[in-house]
Amino acid sequence: MVRRSNRLPFGPTALLLAVLLAVLSAPGGEAAAQTVPEIGAGLGTAYGCLPFVDLSQGLVVPRRRSWNDRQLGGCEPDRQRAPIALEAGGPACSWRAVSSKADEAAADGDLESAKPPAAVPRSRFGWTTADGVFVDVTGCRDSGSPAPLTWTERDCPRRDDWQAGRTYLWRRALAADGSVVLGCREGAAALVLQHRREACAPLWPFGQGPGKLQVLQERVVASDGTLTLMILDCQPSGLEIDSGDNAGKRVLAADGRMTGDALGLDLVQKTAPCEGRFLGDLHARVSYPGREWWLGGNGKEGREGYLKLTECVPDPDPERMLPILERPAGWRHDPAVRASEPLVQLVGFTGPADDQGMAIGAPFAEPGRALAWQHAGFQTQATGQTVSLGCWRIALQRRLESWRLPDGSTRLFDGGPAEAVVAGGCGSQSKW
Repeated sequence: MVRRSNRLPFGPTALLLAVLLAVLSAPGGEAAAQTVPEIGAGLGTAYGCLPFVDLSQGLVVPRRRSWNDRQLGGCEPDRQRAPIALEAGGPACSWRAVSSKADEAAADGDLESAKPPAAVPRSRFGWTTADGVFVDVTGCRDSGSPAPLTWTERDCPRRDDWQAGRTYLWRRALAADGSVVLGCREGAAALVLQHRREACAPLWPFGQGPGKLQVLQERVVASDGTLTLMILDCQPSGLEIDSGDNAGKRVLAADGRMTGDALGLDLVQKTAPCEGRFLGDLHARVSYPGREWWLGGNGKEGREGYLKLTECVPDPDPERMLPILERPAGWRHDPAVRASEPLVQLVGFTGPADDQGMAIGAPFAEPGRALAWQHAGFQTQATGQTVSLGCWRIALQRRLESWRLPDGSTRLFDGGPAEAVVAGGCGSQSKW
């Protein structure tokens, strides 16, 4: 179980400090001064006084000011109100992988060495103003105990190596709450490409029955003995005559080779009818050239192209395959988590001479690739409101929180109240 905390683990002196600040009495020199009450309910500004944040103790100390006709006091701790602890809130934070070894191994594709990687949840800590604005003080930091990551192939592509006869699965790592910590990357384990005839019904070009010719079919799967994935659907692979007796069947294509015999018939591939037509496999990120299967002559009787068996189907010829590429397609910004995900557009090609390609589907974001926004400080903006303290006038201000996005743009968010400024006084120099 992941243990989260909504408080920062600060030292034991925090509580003592809170009590001392709450019970201190006002100094005698300020006896004639008037204490200004806070504007609004809850924690906020007492006439322009922001709370003081003691990050080492994890406390937010309210402040207020005193005034009389001769001077306007500066912001000082509010002795009538106890400090409060920083609380979790604000935009969500991503999990952090805790093992650099796991990160490096996973980045290199060595998922086995990366097991069992772990990650810790993170949160922002701060305080909430009287008008409900969360003021982030710490940024994202660890807020719970490490929890194991889970690897999954779901929604990740794969890579088929037809020359080596292997398929490599891509995987990503999920945190305990299902969020993606590490995006899709290739694993070290491989599945073996196999040609199998089970689950493939034969074709009967001249009708079904004893003595009739049937076209055997097979499909291509990738398997490690436990997991089996279908790579290519059923296609013709050999000829057989059904004598009505299993023992009397005669296979004319041995060892996967399409060889003819005295019948004068054989399986023939034709690529010309499928010229310029590529069949995409988005999961494998490749486009297969097309081919048609025909039942034709073996050269003895000149019966080439006797009967077409299929329309254009994928041809796994490594020399003729074309890649399906990912091209950058902008960003998807998420203010709720202060992060942006890069969008990619899949692009397919119609042939070797096509250097532009065409878009396949709509742009999408792959989980685990989000980039956090960078905090760029605060700006101060006048609200146009003033508050009178006897003959003193205080101009209220607010903070605008600035964030820099991965695309170079900047966004501003309400950062709560800012320290007020003196807009007018009683004729004497103010003490700020």
